[in-house]
Amino acid sequence: KVASKLLENYKFDIETVDSGNGCIDLLKSGKSYDLLLMDEPFQSQDLEKKQKLIMMTKNILQKESRAIIFVSHSEDELEQLCEKTFLL
Repeated sequence: KVASKLLENYKFDIETVDSGNGCIDLLKSGKSYDLLLMDEPFQSQDLEKKQKLIMMTKNILQKESRAIIFVSHSEDELEQLCEKTFLL
């Protein structure tokens, strides 16, 4: 929500969702996004659902070139989804 407030000042079109499921739904809708900000999108999912969402996200991202800033405490998620990582 902080990022939304900051980006509004620059007149970006912003859509927010509250879960990894919501993000998958937006990606599957076919709508194009220049940048995705994903902050712990799979955190509240059980292991089976989390793996399914990760695979769906990975498949969508492989089909379409999109820039993503992905925040996670899970090294496993980062390894599965990211080409480059920056650790803070």
